[in-house]
Amino acid sequence: MKLARAYLAFLALVFLGLGVWFLLDPGAGALVGLTPSEGTGRAELRAMYGGLDLGIGAFLAWGAARAAWARPALALGALALLGLACGRAVGIALDQPGGVMIRLIVSEVVTGGLCVAALLATKEAEVAS
Repeated sequence: MKLARAYLAFLALVFLGLGVWFLLDPGAGALVGLTPSEGTGRAELRAMYGGLDLGIGAFLAWGAARAAWARPALALGALALLGLACGRAVGIALDQPGGVMIRLIVSEVVTGGLCVAALLATKEAEVAS
């Protein structure tokens, strides 16, 4: 369980870091081709990439800090990351975007898969004890 909680802490830092970055600089969306030209677009990037990542990161941090919340946090991490990967796979298939999308989907599948592995490992550890 300690390793799973350490992994949650790592993921929390990633999500929280991305959230703060996009809240402060919605222009960071240019890294993936999102360049809003008006306030509405910038506010949307702040909300979806900033605020949502902050919320997910906070829940992951809660799971890292409190053993009772570790499994729900791992489930959230798995569903969020693998959901992103599924959406990205559709986008790659339909839109043939550049190489950054391949790197992102690989990172999402790996990190989401690690959440699933940790979730299964913690279940086995709970059943064994």
